[in-house]
Order: sequence, then structure tokens, then C-alpha cells
Amino acid sequence: MRGLKEGDIVWYTNKGGHVVAGEIKATIDGASLVQDYITNEVTEITNDLLTLQECITVEDKVNHPNHYTSGAIEVIDYIKDQLTPEEFRGAMKFNIIKYVSREKHKNGDEDLEKAQFYLNFLLGDDPRGK
Repeated sequence: MRGLKEGDIVWYTNKGGHVVAGEIKATIDGASLVQDYITNEVTEITNDLLTLQECITVEDKVNHPNHYTSGAIEVIDYIKDQLTPEEFRGAMKFNIIKYVSREKHKNGDEDLEKAQFYLNFLLGDDPRGK
């Protein structure tokens, strides 16, 4: 199976029809025994295994469209590449207002931390250390 070996991390469809991550425990005669990371169940898989890299490169047109990763990898980098500096500042202000406004109704301090993330960007300090 494309050179997959014991210890490789793969994604596959389990018996319940869900795509899950697991680790190859053995490969025998073209089949792999894969241990599900959540249930620890070991399943024999003969096809449809994807490595993490293959999963990343399969286009997800809703959550990760290829046009978001054709330049910079992270969406915020894509947005910054596509907008004028003034428009980007507006986008950062929008996110700050959004997260501050909803913090008491949704995620509390987590939303305030997200607002701080965008405030740092607005101030010219990339919080990711880039």
C-alpha cells in the first residue's frame, strides 16, 4: 500500500463510516492492521488509507479551499496578501469587535484572547512570532 509501514499515521474510514486517524500496527499481504486513536480498536484495512500529508492536499472546498493556500498557508496571511493595508486593519478591527462583543455570551476569556490576538496584529505585532 504505497510504501506505508508500521508506525505510520493514517486516516481511514472505520466500520461506522467515520473518517478517523490511526496508526499502522502491521502490514501483511497488502493489508494493514490499523489501531484507531480513539477507540484503540484494530481494523484490517485493504484500501483507502491516506497519510496526513495526503489529507492536507485533498481539497476541502468548504473549510480549506485551495485558493486559501495557494500563497501563504494560514488564512490570515492569505487575507493580508489580498487586502490593502487599510482593508486589513478593518478586518482586524472587525474581529476584535466580534470577539469582545460575544465573550460574555459564548466563550468568555477565550474570546478575549482571540480579540487580543487580532489587536496584536492591528498593532503590527504578529502573535505567531512570524
